[in-house]
Amino acid sequence: MRIHFYGRLAEQLGRSIELDIHGDCSVAEVRDRLAADHPHSAEALARRVRACVGDTIVADSHVVRPGETVEFLPPVSGG
Repeated sequence: MRIHFYGRLAEQLGRSIELDIHGDCSVAEVRDRLAADHPHSAEALARRVRACVGDTIVADSHVVRPGETVEFLPPVSGG
C-alpha cells in the first residue's frame, strides 16, 4: 500500500512510503501501523491529520483496499 505525506509529516517521514499490508484495512489501522513503525511521528499522525483515499477525504473507519493510495493531509492555516 502506498502512503503519501504532506507538510510536517513529509518532513518527518518522507513524501511517500510503501507499507506491506495485505488485504483490506481501515485508515485507523494504517495510522496505528505507521505510529508503531515510526514512533517519532505518532503524535503528528494522531493530531487532526485528515486521510484521503482517491479524491475523497475519509474517516478513520474507511476501509482501504489493496492497490489504493492513502494520503495524509495536515491541517492548513492561512487567511
